[in-house]
Amino acid sequence: MYKYLIIDVEDKETHVESKEKPDLKEMQEMVDGYIEIVKCKYNDEWKTMILNEEGKLKNLALNTKATEMYSNNGIGIPDVIVGTAIVFKNFDLD
Repeated sequence: MYKYLIIDVEDKETHVESKEKPDLKEMQEMVDGYIEIVKCKYNDEWKTMILNEEGKLKNLALNTKATEMYSNNGIGIPDVIVGTAIVFKNFDLD
């Protein structure tokens, strides 16, 4: 079972379990555009986060929960996450 978390800009978390990994089209629909892949901390582990690659250009709303998870990635580059974000809990992209 593949598990992932969808975090919207109102800090609502939707935990998803699926028999299949989300494909590119599904991820693009969830984040409303082209995807960008970054690393974040979730439950003190490195995880993959998917976000809208053009989110800042499209003036998407700030995602405070996703920003906090990204800010804890240890790379020391301050930045913010905007729009809906997806965090893979127990798998990664192939």
